Amino acid sequence: MSLINHYSTLWGLGIIFVLSAYFLLRGERSAKKQITLALIGVALVGTWFAIRPQSGSDASASTLRAEIGQGTPVLLELQSPY
Repeated sequence: MSLINHYSTLWGLGIIFVLSAYFLLRGERSAKKQITLALIGVALVGTWFAIRPQSGSDASASTLRAEIGQGTPVLLELQSPY
C-alpha cells in the first residue's frame, strides 16, 4: 500500500497518459494525434516536476536552535516530502 501512497501522483499522471493514448490513438493514427499525445506527455512530465515532493531546508539543528532560542514564541511546521 505504501508504494501506491508514496507514488500516487505518478500513478495518477500515468493513468491520465494511458487514457489519453487510448482515446487519441484508437482508429486511424495521424501525425496530429501523435503530436497531441506527445504534448500531453510533456505537460504531464512538467506537472510532475512542478509538484514533486522535495526535501526541506538543510538547516542544522544548532542553527535552528540559535534562531528560535531568543525567548519569543515560534510556530514550527514539520512536513514530510511525501
